[in-house]
Amino acid sequence: MYATQWKAIAIGAFFLVALSSSIHAQTNVAIIDLGVVFENHSGFQSQLERLRQEATSLQQAVAQERQNLQFKMEQLSAMYAPESAEFKQAEKDLMVQDANITVEARSKVRQLTTEEARIHYQTYQEVSRYVEDYCSKNNIRLVMRYAGGQMSLDDPESIMHQINGAVVFHRQDRDITQVIVQSMKSAKTGVGGN
Repeated sequence: MYATQWKAIAIGAFFLVALSSSIHAQTNVAIIDLGVVFENHSGFQSQLERLRQEATSLQQAVAQERQNLQFKMEQLSAMYAPESAEFKQAEKDLMVQDANITVEARSKVRQLTTEEARIHYQTYQEVSRYVEDYCSKNNIRLVMRYAGGQMSLDDPESIMHQINGAVVFHRQDRDITQVIVQSMKSAKTGVGGN
């Protein structure tokens, strides 16, 4: 009878060890703070800066064109009587010019927005390749995105950001953010590589 109990205990222990190692193998999870990776991506940052400069230039050009139209409108009032046919035609022409400025500006903003989305997409694809390579080499089965940083009572947005995040707790050795940042920097400078 004792032999049967020992066999049952041994089999149970074997299954517990097997289950334990199986669970461990299935939970090889890492986390990454994509915000930090993007902030440290020099190509991404330089392309976004170029877009910011284009957007600023566009705003300045539109403001200058509208200011010119306003000046022409003031001149128009001084040159013609508001009831005259000349005034009405010139006013109509200025309104068409203003509408054209608005249409062109909106079109350019759409182009800039599309370009920004393309830059984010390409950077994300590049980061994903580095993450996939690292995970393949280190037998990591899942990488979850999280937002690092600390909550601050002075910044309600930071509190809500952390509360709504997917990761509540992680061990620091599961954070691959800096490994990916360094791999990308090394690849860009030709030192090391991933």
